[in-house]
Amino acid sequence: MTIGEYLGFHGEHGYLTPLIEDCIIDASDLSEVDQRQRRGYIRAVFAYVEAQTCCLKRRIIKELLAKSYKDREFNLHKLALLCEDLPTVDQTGKIKISGRYLPFKGNIAFTIRTFAEIRGCSDIDVLSDDGWDQLIKASKVRDRIMHPKGKKDISITDDEVESTTKGFFWYIKTVCEFLSVEVNED
Repeated sequence: MTIGEYLGFHGEHGYLTPLIEDCIIDASDLSEVDQRQRRGYIRAVFAYVEAQTCCLKRRIIKELLAKSYKDREFNLHKLALLCEDLPTVDQTGKIKISGRYLPFKGNIAFTIRTFAEIRGCSDIDVLSDDGWDQLIKASKVRDRIMHPKGKKDISITDDEVESTTKGFFWYIKTVCEFLSVEVNED
């Protein structure tokens, strides 16, 4: 998949392009020890990853429903997790929908595994790659700067910037690889 094709996927989801632009702009000069820019970069990366994951889930739902209709086999549990909706019933018997919080690591892993499965690539274990480990390591930095308990919590090291960048590149590479595979029609 080319960069143009990848950005074409952004065209389907117009809010992704400004988010990746934030990542590029904030990463443009991370050689300086500007802590504000480093925090901005990490926040931008994770805003992008979470938004892209949401878009992937929408695509997976469409592909899963098409495959389920063809195979006459529906996996409601997967669909419920992909939708991130938690249906409940109120006292009058009406269905109420509330959002479901999915922890970052499990949410990304589930989405990528499901995307690989729907694309017929479930034998590829991308979650054993060092890039996945770097993304998870960086997510802990993101959590720390988003919920600081003290001054040291908002300071970003060179290693943490590097982990974030490696994890981010792994995520984009993995998404591109699966987007370039045609839907498995088996």
